[in-house]
Amino acid sequence: MSRLRPWLTVGAALVLACGLIWLVLAQHQARAEGTEVALAVEQVDPRSLLSGHYVRLDFNEPMMSGVSCAAAAPFGQQPKNEEWVALKPNGDRHSFAGVGRTRAEAARHGPVQVRGNAFCMGMPDTPRAQLNIGLDRFHAAQKEAEALEKLVRSPDGHRVLALVSVGRDGRARLAGLRVHGQDIRLDWF
Repeated sequence: MSRLRPWLTVGAALVLACGLIWLVLAQHQARAEGTEVALAVEQVDPRSLLSGHYVRLDFNEPMMSGVSCAAAAPFGQQPKNEEWVALKPNGDRHSFAGVGRTRAEAARHGPVQVRGNAFCMGMPDTPRAQLNIGLDRFHAAQKEAEALEKLVRSPDGHRVLALVSVGRDGRARLAGLRVHGQDIRLDWF
C-alpha cells in the first residue's frame, strides 16, 4: 500500500487539475458565446485588505424615460423569487427596461434577459434602478486597480462601464470593464 500512495496522490492531483482546467474553459466558452452588453457602474472601491485589489461593481443608474419604478421592487424589499431583468440598448450601453418572473415575461420589456432582480430607489421625480445580477467585483492587480481608481475618481468624472456577457442560460458573466473608452478584458487566452 505504501508504494501506491505516491501514485494515488499524483492521480488525485491530476484529476483536480483537469477539473480546474475544464471549469476555466467552460466559463471562457460561455462568456464567448453570450450576448455582450455594457452596463453603467456607479461607485468603485479597488482595495480590500482580505480580498485583494478589486473594483466594486454597483449597477445603479437613472431610469430610462418610459420605464417606471413599478417595474422594479422598492429599495429595501427583497423580491420573493429570483426574477429575470430585461435590458435594452440606451446609447453606448444597455439599461434596465423591466422585470419578469419568467424569461418570456422579461422579453416583453427588452431584447436581453438576465437572471437577477432590480430595485427602485431615489426620489419619485428622479428614480434610479439598482440591478443585482450576481456580479459585484472586478479583481485586478494592485497597479491596475489603483490606476482605475484614479481614473474613476478624477474630477472630470470618467465613466466606467462593465462589459457583461449574458449566456444562453441567462447568467451574467463579467467580460471586462470599459474605462474612458478603453477596454480592460478578463481573458486568460
